[in-house]
Formats: sequence, structure tokens, C-alpha cells
Amino acid sequence: MSLPDRTSLAIVGAGPGGLTLAQYLRLTGYSQVTLIEQADRVGGKSDSMDLGDLIAEMGTCYATGAYKDILKWMRRQRKPFRLLRRTTVDGAGMRDYVNEAAGPSLPQQVTVYLARRQSLLGRLKKNPDDPRALAEAAMPAEAWLTEQKLPKIMRMMYRAVTALGYGYLSEVSIYQAMMWVDHHAIISGATGKLIMPSQGWSNFWEVLSEDFDVRLSHQLTRIERGPKESLLHFADGRQLSAKALACTIPVDDWARLVTDPSADEQAVASAVTWKGYATSLIVVENWFTEEDIRSFSKAFLPGSYPGQLISARYEGHSPDFGGHLYVTGQIPGDYTVPELRVFLERDLADQGARLVNVVN
Repeated sequence: MSLPDRTSLAIVGAGPGGLTLAQYLRLTGYSQVTLIEQADRVGGKSDSMDLGDLIAEMGTCYATGAYKDILKWMRRQRKPFRLLRRTTVDGAGMRDYVNEAAGPSLPQQVTVYLARRQSLLGRLKKNPDDPRALAEAAMPAEAWLTEQKLPKIMRMMYRAVTALGYGYLSEVSIYQAMMWVDHHAIISGATGKLIMPSQGWSNFWEVLSEDFDVRLSHQLTRIERGPKESLLHFADGRQLSAKALACTIPVDDWARLVTDPSADEQAVASAVTWKGYATSLIVVENWFTEEDIRSFSKAFLPGSYPGQLISARYEGHSPDFGGHLYVTGQIPGDYTVPELRVFLERDLADQGARLVNVVN
């Protein structure tokens, strides 16, 4: 079916951001939206591999209690879910690993962290141009946590930020880290209330998208914004006119598409430097099966170098693939995929395990 000439609202991007926005609009009674997606599927980084008897998540993993609406929509879809079981760092349980750090007790440090987080975010909300608040928000998480004397929170963030692929604490701003590590994340982690849909995040987003007009495999070439309507141009020559636009893709990509990027859009686009997180689905012999996730501190402590195995999640045993399946994570730096594979095999061998097969 060809694109209509017009739509009321064009949402660029049908990943979690675009679909969540469309769902919120639908729940308020506004459903005249069209989602534009260049990929051949919805869900963005939520990329689930259906292995028949197993679902392997290559992108999104567990949701915390902060995602109240997502969890509500999951229940409405009657989706079964699985909980995160035991997670370890260097063989120690997560709580033991965190508590080994110096300073006051974990509850005390959590209380201090949450209070100072609330203070900083409150100052930014009150005055987004406050130079002192902006300078503090831009501090590397590692420097901020050191200044605040919160070594246990530092260890928590090594696992909850770096090991999840959000970057080294020496590079990630404390503001970015605070967006993820809130009281919901802390409580969910402490109580084991981290969940994912058993049928996969991709399936969840696919079901959610059924309520909307989603245009897959539509490659935008440029967007002309006008005072009353905007015109979206596609690689196949088609066009779509929209009364309003919503951007849910990276702002630097957006700024390259629009013919008149605003000063703010240009500033954000020029300030963004993207780094990656490489995930692999592998079959391994002689490795762990008693916990869900293992993380390795040598890959995320200060002075760590890219390419090392940072974390692995056990997905289960599959006779079809010949053994136990794991999703592994590495911060790639400038290394190529073959080079990362060499590092992965080396790190597995150091633990007495053997790489049998690379599924993806």
C-alpha cells in the first residue's frame, strides 16, 4: 500500500521511543499518527532472537520498576515474564561485591546518593541554564562519586552502567548515569524485581505496534519543515506531508535530515560522540549455568581497555545449537569484529571455558 499524501503527525522512528509516544497519544484519544521506520522491523535496539525453544535478547534486557507503564502494557498483553535470578561480579554476589567497598553502610550511601541526585535534578528543572548545576551534571560519574565519597554507589554503577554498555564511568556524565540509576533501579535490583518478557522484547513491541500505522523499510532522505505542514522525502521518491513532526531518533541523525536544523539541534548534534557495545550470542563449554549474569571487574574498573569480556548472560541449553547459550558484551573501542572475537576467546579460555560456536 502506498503512503498517503498526508498525516496529522509523523513520528520518525518506530523503536521503543516512537512506539511509546504513539501509545501515550492513543491513550489520550489522539490516534492520527504515522510512524516512519527505516528498518524492516519495529523495536529499535530491542532485538530478540527466536531460537525455537529459547529467546535471546541482543539489545534490551531487564526492566526496573521505573517502567511502570511498560510493565502495565505487558500485563495487558498477558505476557509471561522472567525474573533476573542471581547475578555476580568476579564470582561474588552483587550485594557482596558492592558492600566490599569502603565507607558507610550501603543504605547510608544510597540515602546520600538519592538526596544529592534529587538536589541536582531539582536545580536543573528549576533553572536549566544554571551554570553551576550544568557543570556538576557534566562531571564524569567517576569524579562525581569520588567527590561525594560514595564508593559503594561507584561499584553499583560499574555493574548497572558500564557492564550494561552505557560506557566507562570516567566518560559517562553523572547526569546520564542518574537517568538510569534512580531509586527504582536500586530497589528493583535489591529485591530481585528486574523482569523481561519471556517471549522477547521484539514480540512485545510488535504487538504494541499493531494499533498504529507503521511504515517499515522507509528510508528518509530529507525533511522540509514548514509553518503549517512539513514534507518528508523518501529514497524511493515518495513524499508524506505532516501537520506535525516528532523525532524519536538520535538528534544528530535528525539534524542531518532536516533542511533547517535549529541552533539547539545543531548544538546537540555536534556535541554527540557515539560509542558502541558489542553483543554476541555464543555456545560455550565448561562455563557457568547457576546464575543469570556474570560480570568481570577487570573490564570496567579505571584503566580498563576496550575489547575485554565485560558481562555474560546465560540464556539456557539448546540441543539444536549444541550446548549452553550465552549473550556476551564487550565495549568495542576501535576494534573490528574479528579482533573482538579473538579477545572473547582469550577471556573465555582464561576462565577455563571454550567457545564452541558463534550463533550471532
